[in-house]
Amino acid sequence: TNDISLTAAGATSDISVVVVNAGAAGDVTLVAGDDVIDSDNTDGNVLTADVLSVTATNATQDAANVIDLDTTVASVTATTGTAANTGSILIDETNQLTLTLFRIAN
Repeated sequence: TNDISLTAAGATSDISVVVVNAGAAGDVTLVAGDDVIDSDNTDGNVLTADVLSVTATNATQDAANVIDLDTTVASVTATTGTAANTGSILIDETNQLTLTLFRIAN
């Protein structure tokens, strides 16, 4: 398979996505102690996968969008924040996707 898993350890750790391409059948899992964001906030940087699972806890509360990604995926599971640290999820999809689970702590 073409599965990709990235974990940024530590409370202030971010994952800044330039290009992640697992193909149409591969899965991508991203986990960060702080934010998971598109590196340039344009549609040029795209994450490609069948299933995307992303978790960001927004430990430093330094961004309004804790998860901010441009994607070409079939389905997304996204979880952000803790009871003390919340934030928004922004997914800019190139076509259609299934929202498997979106959880924002409150």
